[in-house]
Amino acid sequence: MRPTGGFDSVHTIANTAVAANGKTFRLGDIASVHRSFVNPPTFRMRFNGQLKHSVWRSP
Repeated sequence: MRPTGGFDSVHTIANTAVAANGKTFRLGDIASVHRSFVNPPTFRMRFNGQLKHSVWRSP
């Protein structure tokens, strides 16, 4: 998928239309859509060689 719009909630993502083999589905019908943390983290921040935590905010 290459979405062109912004998503403001998990519900919006789950309601995204996906077309396959001439049929249209909601993403939530064919996949589990939820918000959670990646475990283990795929990105680790370091400062002066020590692991640090950060807080990120998106608009």
